[in-house]
Amino acid sequence: MDLEGMPGISSVAQLAPKRALYEDARRIMTKIASFVGNVLKDLGVDEVVIADAHGYMVNVIYDELPPGITLVSGFPRPLSMVAPIDKYRFDGAIFLGYHNAVGTPHAIFDHTYSGRVFRSVKINGYEVAEYEVNTYILGEFDVPVILVSGDSTLRDRVGRLTPWAVFISFKESLSRYSAVSKPLNKILDELKRGIEE
Repeated sequence: MDLEGMPGISSVAQLAPKRALYEDARRIMTKIASFVGNVLKDLGVDEVVIADAHGYMVNVIYDELPPGITLVSGFPRPLSMVAPIDKYRFDGAIFLGYHNAVGTPHAIFDHTYSGRVFRSVKINGYEVAEYEVNTYILGEFDVPVILVSGDSTLRDRVGRLTPWAVFISFKESLSRYSAVSKPLNKILDELKRGIEE
């Protein structure tokens, strides 16, 4: 799960430790992780693994996760955002809080892995977002992406690469640093229905 595509996140002050609003962002991220974990457990999923994949990858508040949820955290790690895909067998993947690729007009926090390092990331000649990179890696391990959530500007990318996946918009981007977030209760309801599909 990533942070930039989470609802209520629109300021760099929310994105890193020691920033003024970071703890608020951690609580939002943890609340959504916990909710999704509970929905999956209620549906009979044996094991739920949450991969914290933003920044230093230590954002989810571990002791606030529900019982039975495994947390992968820390950076760097092999296969980055989708670790430990090479160590376990997964039936499906859910991407939470994703954002669009570097250079996408009006997309909030547009970047691909590192906005300071990469100005463009391409696979087979096409500009890609973290969503596509991670989807391709998962494909190498025969793990389908079943749900993608985050910034509204991702919808077309998801529809092209994984048309079977449910897409849930958490917020509508207005610019690189502004967005309109849906009410949290509506987001949680959409996530529950999307996961049940």
